[in-house]
Amino acid sequence: MKSGVTIKSSAILSACVISMLSVAPAAAARFDFNQGGWAEGAVFTGSFFGEDLNHDGQLSSFDGEISNVFADFSGSALVPPTHFDVSELYGLVYDLDGYLGDGVTGDLEGLAFFWPSTSVVRYAVGTGPFRACDGVNACSFINGFTAGDTSLQGLKVSVGNVPEPASWAMMLAGFGLIGATLRRKSVRVAFG
Repeated sequence: MKSGVTIKSSAILSACVISMLSVAPAAAARFDFNQGGWAEGAVFTGSFFGEDLNHDGQLSSFDGEISNVFADFSGSALVPPTHFDVSELYGLVYDLDGYLGDGVTGDLEGLAFFWPSTSVVRYAVGTGPFRACDGVNACSFINGFTAGDTSLQGLKVSVGNVPEPASWAMMLAGFGLIGATLRRKSVRVAFG
């Protein structure tokens, strides 16, 4: 009788944990981006976390769907190496289609960073005159201290491959429950 109670309570505990995890909200996904086409082979790279909270097929910093944005420009003779973070973000809108700055649905798609405490744009892609992005017209520009540079290449976006800490925790908890359930399922045979 004791082993039957243990198996039953393990099954109930497992069912409760699984039901709690299944109703937990989905976590934001990590998106990585990169762009070439700058002078001297310089590259613009970075990442952000986003979740389509309003289910419109678009991530928007104006709707509170973007967080943890950062970017780095490797630098060239025209523009020195530069780091951008969320404190300099003007806005980010992404259509979830692989390239940032090529969309026309919903909010205008693009990414822009400003100089701190000013309204001077440091980097922009897909906004204003950079919406064409057709290989002939500039897709984006970066503003250095004394000079700037433009790129004819789009900003390629991909889903990051590093799971978030919450995903790791859920996976480890699941393995722990499976191990605990298997450990407690020992069958005892008694001979009379």
